[in-house]
Amino acid sequence: WETGATLILEGDGASDTGDRPFVDLLNLDTGATRRLWQCPGLGALERPGSIISDAGGAPITLDTLKILLSRETPSENPQYYSLELSGGGGELTPRRISDFPHPHPSLVDPPKEIIRYKRADG
Repeated sequence: WETGATLILEGDGASDTGDRPFVDLLNLDTGATRRLWQCPGLGALERPGSIISDAGGAPITLDTLKILLSRETPSENPQYYSLELSGGGGELTPRRISDFPHPHPSLVDPPKEIIRYKRADG
């Protein structure tokens, strides 16, 4: 019997180079999966969150699928993005939806220096 159902899967994407979270589709009839999005792992931590395309109780379809994404780097505070299917329906692409200022701008890129001193124990 066929259900015609597709599940949205989210995972941590653990690897040798660190976590690279992902969003997949799982076809329940065939068992086939399709990767919609994966964190590029370019020095930023990106995590998918809630589905935000169901406003007003509207049904969720691939054409209207939007997923909330948080992104942060060592020098950038968390910002939110909406992951949306691109025009061709291939992969989810991020669209920035927040612009929070850094709470401590003086700490964004502090100067680095080596401090040397003699200790009493040698």
